[in-house]
Amino acid sequence: MAVLVESPAIRRTYAPGPGWPWRLLTLLACVLAAHLLLSSLGFNPTDDGFILAQSRRILSGEIPHRDFISIRPVGSAYLHVVDLVLGGERTFLASRLIYWLEVAIACWAWLEIALARTGLRDAARMTLPVGVLAFMLSTHAFPPMAWHTVDGILLASAGFLLVGCGGRGATWLGYGLIGASAVCKQNFLPLLPLAVFLQRDARRPSAWAAVMSVPALYLLGLASFGATQDLRTQLTAMTGFQESGLQPYLKAPWFAAGLALGALIAGACRLGQPRSGGPRAALPWTASILMWALLAVAARRMDAGNFQFIDHDAFLLLGLVTGATLATLGHGASVVAFPAGVFVVALAWCSGISKGYQTPAHAAGPLTIMLILGVLGLFEEGMRARAERVGLACAVVVLAIVTPHWWSA
Repeated sequence: MAVLVESPAIRRTYAPGPGWPWRLLTLLACVLAAHLLLSSLGFNPTDDGFILAQSRRILSGEIPHRDFISIRPVGSAYLHVVDLVLGGERTFLASRLIYWLEVAIACWAWLEIALARTGLRDAARMTLPVGVLAFMLSTHAFPPMAWHTVDGILLASAGFLLVGCGGRGATWLGYGLIGASAVCKQNFLPLLPLAVFLQRDARRPSAWAAVMSVPALYLLGLASFGATQDLRTQLTAMTGFQESGLQPYLKAPWFAAGLALGALIAGACRLGQPRSGGPRAALPWTASILMWALLAVAARRMDAGNFQFIDHDAFLLLGLVTGATLATLGHGASVVAFPAGVFVVALAWCSGISKGYQTPAHAAGPLTIMLILGVLGLFEEGMRARAERVGLACAVVVLAIVTPHWWSA
């Protein structure tokens, strides 16, 4: 959402910046804490083990769609074979550790994407609490278990980071991971062409080949075992896109409010001119405080003990990022952060298309990261250091608000 001008003669790369090991280690510490404190607690009687049961069938030699029914591609079942192999008698415990790891790596990927795309590579001080906050918001949305939506978010996030790193190998691998997200859940299919266009690779046949490679291999593999007709029947059985992909947003007042407030916050940051003084100089600070206040409200409303979760407030987060991203459209010769804003919005929307869980809550962490760093990136160069200090203090406050409610999960 921040605006940087690119030279047309230079293809910029967005590899992880200085301090990335510390950000990754901080999130891995969150994984360890969550696993030790929470993984041994509770059981979800409807979905816990659903993906693992498919993995067990695959290990037994069964062919997906032909030998067992699945209304989604079974890429997640193949991924979570490792849970069974490594977990043994503690398979469920192992799968919960892997869940925490997946969320942490996805949040780390978006920290690196946002830092690079907003030109804030040196703004490392506030990213540590922001990363922890993002991890908590994402994991509070769902029981810790193997799940296709979480797998898709991880693959698409890591893939988008790798494609931006530059280099033929990283680009091919990144597009391959984005394509693999659609093999976990067909809802992620729109991300494949979107990523190619956002990365300005639409004229490169190799990019299309890479992003379509995993879905093509999936289809060819099943065809070789005679499962094509079963695959077609099962994957087209899921209907009701309007009810799950459109109506939840049209009916969500928090999403509409987020759209307006996100555009207001980004517009205020762009209009603020500290050099000229006067009322305009206060606009970016007012907008920033408004953003943090909205995050604090969402964090405070999250209370598992009273059956209040982040799923409803995730619509507010998605609206904020969508509104802020649209407000930067066409601003400057090249909006470097705009592709990342569009991709995270699309990622959250795709993740929320569901029969039973119609919310972008799984992507609450990436949305939070892109919102916070995107708004900070809109501050002018002379205001960055002060804005970072204010952001650090606000991040710690919001983190203190969310922690006891996260723990009550």
